[in-house]
Amino acid sequence: MIRKYIKYSTVLSVTLFLALAVQAQVSTLYFMKNASTRHEMNPAYQPISNLYIDLPIIPSLMLSAGTNSLSLNDFIYPVRQPNGSYKTVWFKHSQQGIDDFYNQLKDVTRMHLEQDFGLLSVGLRYQQAYFTLGVKQRFFSAISFPKDMFTLPLKGSGPEGAEFNLDDLAFNASTYTEIALGYSREIDSRLTVGGKVKLLLGQFNSSMKTENFRINTSRERWDIDFNAKVNITLPSAQYIEKESEQKIHKIDFPDATFSDYLSPQGVGAALDLGATYKLLDNRLTLSASVLDLGFIRWSKKGTANLPIEAGFYYDGLKLEERDGKITDDKGNTNWFDDYFDSLGDSVQYTTSHNAYTTSVASKILIGGEYSIMDEKMTFGLLSKNMFTGQAFFAEITASANYFPVDWFDASLSYSLINGRSAIGLGLGTQFGPFNFFIASDYALTRLTKEFVPSHLRAANFQLGGILTFGRQQKKSLPPSLQEEE
Repeated sequence: MIRKYIKYSTVLSVTLFLALAVQAQVSTLYFMKNASTRHEMNPAYQPISNLYIDLPIIPSLMLSAGTNSLSLNDFIYPVRQPNGSYKTVWFKHSQQGIDDFYNQLKDVTRMHLEQDFGLLSVGLRYQQAYFTLGVKQRFFSAISFPKDMFTLPLKGSGPEGAEFNLDDLAFNASTYTEIALGYSREIDSRLTVGGKVKLLLGQFNSSMKTENFRINTSRERWDIDFNAKVNITLPSAQYIEKESEQKIHKIDFPDATFSDYLSPQGVGAALDLGATYKLLDNRLTLSASVLDLGFIRWSKKGTANLPIEAGFYYDGLKLEERDGKITDDKGNTNWFDDYFDSLGDSVQYTTSHNAYTTSVASKILIGGEYSIMDEKMTFGLLSKNMFTGQAFFAEITASANYFPVDWFDASLSYSLINGRSAIGLGLGTQFGPFNFFIASDYALTRLTKEFVPSHLRAANFQLGGILTFGRQQKKSLPPSLQEEE
């Protein structure tokens, strides 16, 4: 069971890095007025249209993932060959590459992956108020691991041995359905406020937090101590334990149907709050929002709690080759499996089935936008901060936004995060009742000859196709909405 958990966690962590992004929700969309669902980044924003309907025919989709310390060119990079050409190599190609990779690591490397898939969204204006209802499927995962996880395999333990501290190792992943009801209202010609209440229906969660993880090495032996809390919630899961032991050795899903996998295994709630305020004859708009302040309470059904304690040592294996096969000194060819089975036997835990609570990744956005050319062009600055419960991510984005006619707008952005920068693009169109928008904060401007975006620390995108109906004329619009027309 433990070996499988480690295996799947490792695969997922590699997947997270290869996704190679850092921030959720595309910042470039924040100032794009033709994006009908930008109120998801600030619930005070009101769409231009009187009514919009977003169906999963062309679904609204957002994908983002991330790391705070590494980008792909820290793993692979081009090396000039004697004939003048370049060859892409791994960082372990040379000692210098290993040193550069190691020095780039933070004390704790953190990564996350987030995906939103829109199922239904409706918005309606009534006088100076705007009502929204949205249903989406969301997935979020985060992992953190200390620098010492790389110290041992890359630098070794030294001739006298050393102690490696892996206490910051943690993992969390959740899948849930979000049902959000929003309300925005213009208080006066300057101030607009908004909020959303969200019902969260959780389907899956897996989390691990180490409380103690130390490796002590010497010439004679290695000693490993490990303590962690693991929680798993799976729909329709049946945890089969060994006889006379409260240890899981198998997970079954007897007679599970598709609807069973979608049934809630946890229930929670979240809150969004936002506001905008206009200054300097409405040329300058300040805005702020707090998103996803909430939690999910996972039920006992389908849940397993594993408080793990492990302590073992390694004093070497004597291997030799016999008849073309690698065996131990007793001639056993299954020495690898036997060794790891013995490690598994040293792991102690007692399975329980208790409810537990996880937080939702919350975000704080603060923005400013200045308009020129009779509102046809604006310049925006946005600070975005995300709290995952394990980590904090920060990003700042500057953008130039062009809105020459009411059926088209475009945005060019520049984002800075963790010392790396990238250029983003966004487009929004309106043809009859059809509103389409697409944006990314991190355009693929630098590629290797293998078409790998090696220099990007981030890569996200968001798109949507929405039906819109009605646009109030300027003479009948409230003052703050006249500027959007």
